[in-house]
Amino acid sequence: MLGEVVAKVTGVSYEKYVQDLLAKLDIKGVRLSKNLLKDRAPLEVKYYEGKDVPKAHSVYNSRQKVLRMYGGNNLDALAGAGAWIASPVDLMKLVTAIDGFDNVPDILSKDIVRQMMTPDDEEGKQVLGWRWCSPRGCWRTGSLGGSDAVIATLKNGISWAFVTNTSIDSRSGVREIYGVMRQVLKATKSQLPDVNYFGLKPPQK
Repeated sequence: MLGEVVAKVTGVSYEKYVQDLLAKLDIKGVRLSKNLLKDRAPLEVKYYEGKDVPKAHSVYNSRQKVLRMYGGNNLDALAGAGAWIASPVDLMKLVTAIDGFDNVPDILSKDIVRQMMTPDDEEGKQVLGWRWCSPRGCWRTGSLGGSDAVIATLKNGISWAFVTNTSIDSRSGVREIYGVMRQVLKATKSQLPDVNYFGLKPPQK
């Protein structure tokens, strides 16, 4: 529904509207995903699932069982709720533009960023855009057949993105990613280079 509303109001497709907005952040590789392998975008990876993951009913033929990532999910219908193709680099460019830090100009006002990152509940799950926020930072997860992703921006100035082209179970996959990154950051925090690989100034300490 969101995609249709944006298209109606702006006069351009939802995909084009978002692409034009993100182009201002030098994000040029995002696009909406398609349902079938034959419609895979240039440079888009192939997706895989575990052998034990059951097949799903095809969105084109309910009598046919297919892999979830190739015909088992109607990505056209999911466009307004996700279904975007994006690299970890592009995700990080977006995160640095909405994280509230001054080293990279945010595309949203400070008030809007504050509203997005301030929970309305004790669990930190009633936030705008993010999955949950706490005094340590904000996180967003995404899972679909053949893919898991987590992005985070932390109050200590560290942000990260972890994207896979395979999935087993969405919840367990996200938990594994978060656990791995927590261990990596704990082991390497003091060794991280003070370098911004987007060619931007590092955050002020």
